[in-house]
Formats: sequence, structure tokens, C-alpha cells
Amino acid sequence: MRRVGDLDLDQDLTFEKRQWKVQRVGWAAMVLIVVAALLGVFGSGPLSAASVGDNATLVAHYQRFVRHQGQGELVVKVAPNEAAEGRVEFWLTTEFLGEIDLQGISPEPDEVRSAGDRQIFVFLVDDPTCPLEVSISYFPNGLGRVSGGIGLVDGPDFSFNQLSYP
Repeated sequence: MRRVGDLDLDQDLTFEKRQWKVQRVGWAAMVLIVVAALLGVFGSGPLSAASVGDNATLVAHYQRFVRHQGQGELVVKVAPNEAAEGRVEFWLTTEFLGEIDLQGISPEPDEVRSAGDRQIFVFLVDDPTCPLEVSISYFPNGLGRVSGGIGLVDGPDFSFNQLSYP
């Protein structure tokens, strides 16, 4: 024991200073985790919301970060006047479809067919001057990067990536 003033104290100032540094690093890490969560890294938010496409023909809205076995949604919007003979056809890569458990498509496609490394979804439209909006709900199968591609048949195509975490 050391005598400090009128007190007998058992203190180790170098250990205490090291402990304070560790506490500050821990507090900073916790603040970073909370900020990341608020920004959408662990769910919905500005960092997670993403879109691919061009507003002239096709746009797909998705989340960059999805939970493994958590609900994911891909919203596809096809611009007006993209219908040919009352049909709108877009495709998703089989790579993306192989990495998810497809839960539902709303509205339901009139036809689904395979074409190489793509699955083509065909929708009948009553009014070709109105945009088509399709919601695809799914659960990611694995952990890590989920890559996909989307495009219009005989039109532009776009790729996107998601991160599936536990």
C-alpha cells in the first residue's frame, strides 16, 4: 500500500489509464454501432435503400443490407409505353433467384420462362400508358454477398448487390 496524503491507497495509475482508454474505445464502438443502425446498415434506412435502373424504362428498388432468413423485397417499376402487344417482360438472373427463397410476386405474372441464365417474367397489361409496378418478396438463403441482375427483354439491363448478414 502507498500512502497518498492522509490515505493508504492501493492504486496503479498506469493500469487505470489503460483501462480508461479501453473504456473510451468501447464507448466509441457502441456509438458507431448505434449510428450505423440509425443509418440503415442493420435494416431499413438511408444507407440501405437503393435503386438500379433508369427512370425512362425500368427501376428496381431494393435493400443493400438484408438479414439472413429475413423478409426482403424487390420492387420493380416498368415505365409506361414499355408494353409490347399488351405484355411487359422483364428478367431476373438465375444467380439471384438461386440465392433466395421466393415467397411471392404481386401481381402474379401471366407466364414465367427460362432463357439461359435468366428467368423471364411476363405480365399482361390492360393500359400500356400506365406504369407497371411489381413487388417480389423473398428470404435470402445464405450469408454474404447476394448478386443479381434485372432487365427488360430486348432492353436495358442492370446489376445489383446485397449483403445478407446473420
